[in-house]
Amino acid sequence: MTDSYLEHHAEPEASLATALVSGADFHHAVVIPAFDEPVSMLEDVFARVGSLANTLLVVVVNVPEGASDAAATRTRELVRRLTEHQLGRQRHDRLSLGECRQLAGASLLLVDLCDSHRPSRRQGVGRARKAGTDIAYALWARGLLKSPWVHVTDADVELPPGYLDIEPRCRDVSCAIYPFTHGDAALAYELRLRLYVLGLARAASPYAFHTLGSLLKVSLAHYGKVRGFPKRAAGEDFYLLNKLAKSGFIENLVSPPLRLSDRASSRVPFGTGPAISAMADGRPLDYPVYDPRLFGLLTPWLRHLDSLWDQREEVATRGTIAWLGEHGVAGPMLDALAALDVDQIFRRVCAQCRRPEHLARQLHTWFDAFKTMRTLHRVRAAGYDDVPLHRGLQEVLESDALRGASLEEICTHIASREPRGVAMGLGPR
Repeated sequence: MTDSYLEHHAEPEASLATALVSGADFHHAVVIPAFDEPVSMLEDVFARVGSLANTLLVVVVNVPEGASDAAATRTRELVRRLTEHQLGRQRHDRLSLGECRQLAGASLLLVDLCDSHRPSRRQGVGRARKAGTDIAYALWARGLLKSPWVHVTDADVELPPGYLDIEPRCRDVSCAIYPFTHGDAALAYELRLRLYVLGLARAASPYAFHTLGSLLKVSLAHYGKVRGFPKRAAGEDFYLLNKLAKSGFIENLVSPPLRLSDRASSRVPFGTGPAISAMADGRPLDYPVYDPRLFGLLTPWLRHLDSLWDQREEVATRGTIAWLGEHGVAGPMLDALAALDVDQIFRRVCAQCRRPEHLARQLHTWFDAFKTMRTLHRVRAAGYDDVPLHRGLQEVLESDALRGASLEEICTHIASREPRGVAMGLGPR
């Protein structure tokens, strides 16, 4: 039986792995991209996890084009040192497999993308994540991996006890997301992330979830349906989740949190590492966050998406922008929606839908996480500049209970308001 994803979309490492791993029997798979990481990375990541029996660790060591000579040298040394920890090592092309000397019960599948097959500048970590996750998909499709899930994380996290065994509570989940915390140096950045997700949740967006590549437990069946990770130097996690939210439900897991690194870094164009570098000399409470008013402007538009069926003839007659303007959507949001040609989109989608739930789903599919972010950025440029963190917090903390609280306590409080064990996203078609 052929598999369309493997045949047409998977990275070449997937077929190399099935040849190397033939006859094996793994229960779990964990994918970790690694660039310029310390040799101790595996012990650091899995120190608290517990049993790793029958677990395959797919470590994709990569040197993207444009990396400094020093970083490339350290990364190639990482490959050499990791191979020393493979007992009974077997090799096939740029892949090698062996029992992991450092972690009892685990096998280490090492993917070397440091030289001839290195990611381009534009592909970066997305190429590495895709290669590793495509390997897990191929093994699952060939019956060599029992679990229908693949865990995707990073080389600078601390995973919690029981990490591999925590299951989603909902049905039809395409991706489950582990809770997380940061070290002290990254708490202001973490609050920026949490305030964004909280703002989307308050606006009733179906895309109100975190999109960090270190937190993912991905359904392999859904992963193949959406054609895997995009090969991007950054944001690959955001775009994968944007696709998965339309294929199945997204669920925040009930789990102890992963601890994410708070180290400064320039290995990717944006994200945690660059954010920490940028605020190294500033005051955490002055760190810029989205103006909370943005999400208030977004709310009327999103609420209309679920009820436009009954108004479709009037909307078509008046024009979408004019009708929205008469029904509570403010000028800056109208301008942003006009730039997305919402009137034409609405007419086209209406012509395709015969039921109200179909229309709502099609509109939310079109106005997805990317268009939501793009719209908020356009409105922000129209006069809703970022505000200091202390102002953003004042807008969302309903009482004085946290007055004088530390950033860590505030992070914990806001995280506690994020839904756990419930379905988010659009769900299966």
